[in-house]
Amino acid sequence: MKRVCIWAGATIVGLLAMEGAARLLSRPWPTLADFALRRETLAAAQAAAPLRVLFVGDSIVYGHDVAPDQAYPALLGSMWKAAHPDIPVEFVNGGANGLTTMHGVQLLPLLVRAFRPQVVAIAFGLNDANLARSYADARLEDAFTAPKWVRVLRHSRLFVGAERRWRRWQAQYAAWEGKRWEPRVSESVFAQALGWMCRRSRKVGAQVVFLTTTPLAPDFRPDVGDASRLELRQSCDAYNARVRAVAREERAHLLDVYGELRLEAGDWLDDGVHLSARGYRKLASYLYVRLEPLLLGLVGRG
Repeated sequence: MKRVCIWAGATIVGLLAMEGAARLLSRPWPTLADFALRRETLAAAQAAAPLRVLFVGDSIVYGHDVAPDQAYPALLGSMWKAAHPDIPVEFVNGGANGLTTMHGVQLLPLLVRAFRPQVVAIAFGLNDANLARSYADARLEDAFTAPKWVRVLRHSRLFVGAERRWRRWQAQYAAWEGKRWEPRVSESVFAQALGWMCRRSRKVGAQVVFLTTTPLAPDFRPDVGDASRLELRQSCDAYNARVRAVAREERAHLLDVYGELRLEAGDWLDDGVHLSARGYRKLASYLYVRLEPLLLGLVGRG
């Protein structure tokens, strides 16, 4: 019995020593640098601001194929400064190309910690609904829906490192390759992730605003046939319905961009999904009118 206790004690001490070494020698993961954010966003994290609105999302937030000052968070900042030069508000672009909500649940806590925003606008859906599920998408979803005991163990740097190595090994021997004609994130998990991000934002006292996706052009995705295009549009409709439902359940603000923003030819890029500079200006104008009363109320309350 005494020998068993000695071995158990030695094992615990050894694990603690390995955990200490992992914390000392390895860097935290993920960090903001692990996401392809705008360089301006990473620089702004070092500055102070009295009131911050954080937008977290995909390439629509990032501003795919447009200059940084043409992305809609930057346009909102310019519009606000012109209308309220004496009330400083910073609009943070926390978007990156290709992100789904499975990336969002990793990224949002980092952004919230770095910026301490008073408002968090959550804008995901186009990538989640896209019928192009990869092995990496499936593994990210598995990680998010892991049992509670796994989530507890993730407080250990040693466990996180071992888990990452295991998943990399799994990826080398993936049972399937390429992409499946399925949503990148399943509908139910998409809704869970939105709710999780909402509650995580509220932990720091931020008000939460959900955005549905931007509308799709009538002839979007010219690379696919009519039947496939219809399926993609139906998937996008379903995921936007989920955003509206989560906003109601969480009693959060909702800006129904998908249902209310009116775009026309020339407002999209050639893929009919991403917006042109003109489309971004229309989106920013739509958002500004609806966000201004909320922000003025926060300023008055402060």
